[in-house]
Amino acid sequence: MMRIMLRNLRSHKMRAVLTTLAILLGVAMISGTYVLTDQINNGFTNIFKQSAKGSDVSITRKAAFTGSPYGSSGAIDTSMLRTVKSVAGVGQAVGFVYGSGYAVVNGKVVSTGGAPGLVSTS
Repeated sequence: MMRIMLRNLRSHKMRAVLTTLAILLGVAMISGTYVLTDQINNGFTNIFKQSAKGSDVSITRKAAFTGSPYGSSGAIDTSMLRTVKSVAGVGQAVGFVYGSGYAVVNGKVVSTGGAPGLVSTS
């Protein structure tokens, strides 16, 4: 059996080389996909960690439905900010509005070319 396998490999050298190359390229592409996906996920994780740095508590409204990409279904009333500021031990409370949106210039939407448009203000 081994002799037949070796004889076939010798007689079909190009097929053996191309098969090996195809396997190596396939493994390299899958590995590269996993590496890039992991880097993108870590990048977004770091962005959100940095944006929340120094915050002990974040108060948001309950999402209107579970498929909401940004988790909030609207703004909280300004009286809530006054209530939070009046709690003992609160050093600083800041209102912040965050949502999805796009910039419009002369009536035309400005495309970001990929990521969703995010709008925020404090």
